[in-house]
Amino acid sequence: MSEPNKKRSAYFDKIRLGHRKTETMNMDEEMFAQSVGLSHLAVDLARLAWQQGEPNRELLDYLNDAAYLVNEAAKHTGIISEEALDFMLKESAEQRKASQTPLSALNGPDAAGVEVIMEDDSKFTFPPFTSERGWKEFLEKHFRRRLPDNLKSGILENLLNSLDEKAGETVLQRRESALKAAVAIIYPTVWNGLEHLLEQAAAENQNETVENWPKAVLKRWVDLQTKWSAENWPRYWAADGLNYSTLQSLAETKRLGNKAKGSGKRRLAKPVEETGNKVSVKAKKQGTARKKQGRG
Repeated sequence: MSEPNKKRSAYFDKIRLGHRKTETMNMDEEMFAQSVGLSHLAVDLARLAWQQGEPNRELLDYLNDAAYLVNEAAKHTGIISEEALDFMLKESAEQRKASQTPLSALNGPDAAGVEVIMEDDSKFTFPPFTSERGWKEFLEKHFRRRLPDNLKSGILENLLNSLDEKAGETVLQRRESALKAAVAIIYPTVWNGLEHLLEQAAAENQNETVENWPKAVLKRWVDLQTKWSAENWPRYWAADGLNYSTLQSLAETKRLGNKAKGSGKRRLAKPVEETGNKVSVKAKKQGTARKKQGRG
């Protein structure tokens, strides 16, 4: 074998895919296309070097240069491989989970509560829930509070169209039309995907009178939506923890509940304290008044 042929053979031995297993010797179409494109770039770099009179180098050196250029270009184009993207998303999810409050801090045998900085910058100590019943009752109050008034009024407004005799020939037709319009309001909201709860509420009240049907359906939907949220959202929190905005929202529900209980106690205590005093004071004043009248 001539010397040039020996060098050529040695070079191809160097770049041959001999380090790969026999069953993986073949490239898939995408990898082949990428390899060919990189090779073309290496040849262009070699040609450019030759034109500039640079000393001869191995083609493999230019291939390394081509790969380096491609990698550097990728940083500027923002193109990320699926593998890198999956890694970044996983890392981001882990960081997010680490920064969130575990559900066990609020509910469970080892719950100790947590201090929350509210939106008005005040501090609120969220007490722990050790009773499952108390936790569930609190969640139902919370999710009932979180249902927007404009969403409820919008649903009711469309359900009230069932009272308009021009909207359909029969009561059933008018109700179906009104329900369809009411369901459409839920689509663009965060409750998208739970439209069946409104349909269930309508089905459960199909025997309701024409006048009462809209309000009865709305009331039942609020109950169903509240129950669904109280049962399902804690499952997500148990897996991923609570982000701070959710924690603040829960704390606000608890704080409002505490205020209501406090004002209720004062309302009950006040009449009891005043009753005895007022009676005795009135009796003395009345006696004094009669005495003065007698003297006059």
